Amino acid sequence: MAESSRYALFKPDVLETVGYAYGRATSTERQGVYDVERLASGRWVDLGAFATQRGAAEVERRGVTEEEALSGIGTYVGSALCVARVPPGKPKVWDYGVVAGYTWCDRTITGTLQITFIEGTSNVAFVKEELQDLVIATYALRPCQMRGTADIMPAEMRSLHAAAHGHFNGVGEPARRSSTTVLKKLTMNLIDESQAVPVYNLDKTRIEFLKIEHILNYVFYQEGRRRAPQGMDVAASLFAPDAKPGRADDHGPHGHNSTDAERMHQHYDSDDDLAPAEPSRGDRPSERAKRGRDELPVEAASNQGDSRLTALRRRLEDDPEMVRDIVQLIAFRQSNLSNGSASSLVNTATTEPKSQFRSSRQQGIVHGAMTNGKYFSLDAQLFVETMQSQAKNFDYLPHPGVARGFYGWDFSFRGLTIRHFAPMDVEVEREYLRRYDMTDFSSKNKLPEPQRASDLADVLAALEVLGIGV
Repeated sequence: MAESSRYALFKPDVLETVGYAYGRATSTERQGVYDVERLASGRWVDLGAFATQRGAAEVERRGVTEEEALSGIGTYVGSALCVARVPPGKPKVWDYGVVAGYTWCDRTITGTLQITFIEGTSNVAFVKEELQDLVIATYALRPCQMRGTADIMPAEMRSLHAAAHGHFNGVGEPARRSSTTVLKKLTMNLIDESQAVPVYNLDKTRIEFLKIEHILNYVFYQEGRRRAPQGMDVAASLFAPDAKPGRADDHGPHGHNSTDAERMHQHYDSDDDLAPAEPSRGDRPSERAKRGRDELPVEAASNQGDSRLTALRRRLEDDPEMVRDIVQLIAFRQSNLSNGSASSLVNTATTEPKSQFRSSRQQGIVHGAMTNGKYFSLDAQLFVETMQSQAKNFDYLPHPGVARGFYGWDFSFRGLTIRHFAPMDVEVEREYLRRYDMTDFSSKNKLPEPQRASDLADVLAALEVLGIGV
C-alpha cells in the first residue's frame, strides 16, 4: 500500500521553527497520529530535516494543498519583510512591513499576502523573488526604504540587507548601534528612530507599533548582551516598550545617583592600572599633605578639560563604545602624567628595532596606558605596521602618517584632525591606495587631505571610528 501524503500548516514551535511552517504526513493514520516531517519551503527552505508525530485531528483540520505547501506562502505570516510594491501614485519601490495573513487560489496556483505597512494594510502579490524575510533589527534599519526596484535590483537588495546586518551586529567588523553610521556607510537614506513601525506579536497574534529606537536598543543591548550607556534603560522584552526600572546598584546608599568618578570605574573591566594608585597606609601624614599640595595646581588646571569630556560623554550616551573611550581618556588625564608619575601606567617594551619611526618615552607611556592589553608588547614601529596590516578591521584607512599621529596622540602638532578618521567607502579607499605609498612610514609620506564634514553626524561618526582604534 502506497504511503499517503497530507500537507498542513502548523503553528510556531510545533516543527521547531519560530514561525508557521508546513509539514507533510508521511504515513497513514496509526492510533490517531501521523508521522510528520517538516517541509523545506518558504522561510525555512534552508533548514535541515525534522520529523515528529502529530494528532490526526490537527493534521486534517489544518490541511492545505500540495501546491500551497510547496510555495511556502504561509510561512511568511508574522514575518518582517522587505517587499516590492507599487504605492498609489508612485513607481514600484522596496517597502517594509509585516505579514498579517495570506490567501491562496488553488485554481490559478497563486497567492496574495496581506502586509501591514506604516500607513496601513495592503494586498501584495506573492512573488518569492521580490521579497526577503528579515530579522527585526535589519527590518528597523530599512536600508532600501522607498528605493526603486529598477535602481536596486533584488540581488542588490539582499546584499544591502546582509551588509546592514553585519555592520549593526558586528559580523566581521565592530558592531555599531548608530543607525546613521550604518546607513551612511551603505550610502542609503537615513531613518527617523522616533518613528513607529509595525511588528507582529506571535504570542498574541496581533500587530503592534514599536518605535525604531526601542527595537534597535533592545536588539543591540538586551539581545546582544552589551552594556547600555549610563542613564539609558533598555526594556527587558521587545513588546514591553516601557523601560525596566533601574537597578538598585545604580544609586548610592541615600538614593542619589552615583558620582561621575564612580560611574567611570564601572567601565574598567580590565584597565585597573589606569586608576591613580591609593596612598599607602604607611605614608606619614606630612608626606601625604606635601603631595596633596603639589598636586593641587595640576588638578585645578585639568578640571575644565575634564568637565568638557564629561559633558561630551553624556551627549554620546547612546554609543557605549565611545563612552568607554572617553572614560579612559578622562582617567588618563587624571593619572598625574604631567607630574612625571607614571607608576600607575603599564610600561611598554624596552627594546625596539632601529627604524624610521622611533617613539619618545612619553609616547611609549601614553601607548601603554591607552592600549593596555592587545598592543602592550608591541614597540612603536610594530604598532604602526600592525595598524596597517589590520586595515580591513577599521572603517578608516590607517595611512602611515595618520597611524604615526594616532600613536603619538599629538594631533595638533602633526596637522592631524578627527576627520582623518572619518568612515570611508570602498571607492575612497581605492583612491587612497592608488595615490599614496601605504608602506612608507617615514615623515616624507605626507598626510592625505581629510574629508569634509557635511553635518554633525559626520563628526560623531568620526569620533566613533576613532574610538575603535583606541
